[in-house]
Amino acid sequence: MPHYPKPLTYTLTVVADDHLDPIFQAAEEATEEAILNALTMATTTVGRDGNTAYALPLDRLAAIMKKYGRLPAGAGR
Repeated sequence: MPHYPKPLTYTLTVVADDHLDPIFQAAEEATEEAILNALTMATTTVGRDGNTAYALPLDRLAAIMKKYGRLPAGAGR
């Protein structure tokens, strides 16, 4: 028997459904940023048996993003 048992019920405060969209949007943007940072900061590495994982060619990535209007203003000059 626990010395201080947990109560049978407890009070819970939740965010109303009407206010969830900005939270989901922030989570989406943070995830996208984390993925892009991981992809663009990776370096080419050589592993066991000479297996190579190549880094993204950032100049080509910037050109493709520019072509499709996905490059932020002032980036990739």
